[in-house]
Amino acid sequence: MICLRWTLNKMMMLTAVLKFIVDSTVMGFLSDFRRRCFKFTLAYIQYIISALGRQYNEKLQIKDKNLIEICVCLKSSFSYASEFLNLVLRDRSKVSPPPTEAFDLANGLIDLIFSIELYMSSGYAARFVVAAKPWLPDLIMALGSGCIFNLCNRPNVII
Repeated sequence: MICLRWTLNKMMMLTAVLKFIVDSTVMGFLSDFRRRCFKFTLAYIQYIISALGRQYNEKLQIKDKNLIEICVCLKSSFSYASEFLNLVLRDRSKVSPPPTEAFDLANGLIDLIFSIELYMSSGYAARFVVAAKPWLPDLIMALGSGCIFNLCNRPNVII
């Protein structure tokens, strides 16, 4: 139980850092540090997936109070990460493609949705998708732009 509480506290703290990143990006303070922010955000999403897998593999019984906190933290983390992705995609000029990290982060966020279904249950995943629904176009755009950019870099490919 102590390990679960520690993990939840860590997730809440890292979610606050992610919120700070989004707020700083909105104000234009982090334009030079976007790659680092992408790396942090992706590492945090991977940490969440790992923590969910550990909890599932160790068959820890989660109390209802902790489960509610975990779900709120997951939804908040997903929303902040998606908002950061949205801000970066919206800020890119029409000439330069989005950074490759946008593609990786979009993949990580979709992996998070599947991990919630795998490790928590389809009921939690369905409730999570409701919160994720507004951000799905941004994820699709980030995935699509990464694929299109990779195709454009190949010789003899016409789109």
